[in-house]
Amino acid sequence: MVRWTEADLERYLSNAQKTQRSASATTLHASVQSDNVATKSASLKKHKRSRHPVLTESKTKLPFVKAFLPLVPKPKARARTFMKQEANAWVNVDGEGSGGPIMKMKSITPTATREYEKMIHNLTYGAMLEAGIKPYDVPLFKGTIFYIPGQNDEWPTSIRDGDLDNLEKALYDGMNKVVFSDDKLIVAEIHAKVCSERPGVEMLIRPALKCDVDNMRKSIGFL
Repeated sequence: MVRWTEADLERYLSNAQKTQRSASATTLHASVQSDNVATKSASLKKHKRSRHPVLTESKTKLPFVKAFLPLVPKPKARARTFMKQEANAWVNVDGEGSGGPIMKMKSITPTATREYEKMIHNLTYGAMLEAGIKPYDVPLFKGTIFYIPGQNDEWPTSIRDGDLDNLEKALYDGMNKVVFSDDKLIVAEIHAKVCSERPGVEMLIRPALKCDVDNMRKSIGFL
């Protein structure tokens, strides 16, 4: 019979613990992988439920909204952020009253931007009402032209003319919940800004079709 020394016993116990930890890690890894697969599968199913099929063509006349908003286009101004003291809130450092007030970050959209978006809200609400259409809840195509005050033979590239993406942001926020239930429904769009003696925003919104993207591909150069 072979007798184990204390060194042999310690080596055996050490190897056994390593084996146990390795087995536990393998089981945990398999469990995490299983959870990740289940989570990913559930996530894909959730996304699939919230997606819409692509319409290749329309068998009936699509309900569309076409409107001219007689407003001088304005870009979305950045929200102003400032520190505000919480009411009756105090940080007690040492239990004896030493400390200071609790401050909280707060952001506010400038008044001019809020008023501009409210006018867009009211005008587009009237256009939807006249067209007899409730806020869209389907994938949409949007075409927009921003007419900036100026001469027809010049481009609106002045710092006061606004960036095209910020002009769109203000328009989107003004139309939200009025023209569409969520701006994520806009899947295809074309937009431009030009100078004009008659400022305003001209737009067309309707359900999206596959040809909307196909036409963009052709104009860009991809077949």
